[in-house]
Amino acid sequence: MAYEIDGEIVKHFPASVYKLQRAKPVYKEFDGWDLIDGTLPKNARTYIEYIEKYTGIPVSIISFGPERSETIDRYGRWYS
Repeated sequence: MAYEIDGEIVKHFPASVYKLQRAKPVYKEFDGWDLIDGTLPKNARTYIEYIEKYTGIPVSIISFGPERSETIDRYGRWYS
């Protein structure tokens, strides 16, 4: 989400190597979840919705494995 450098929160990657050495990452934490039958549990939906809101970009595909059957096409645009 950001970096804390000398008590100040900065939202950009530090350009200075000296500042980068003192930078501590600032995270946003979410509750975990278990995937059941290829459906997204509430905590997973909360996480995806946060990503969409934060970036302003919809998350169209969610994959939880290498197989096509392990992919969720949220808007029906990718697979027929």
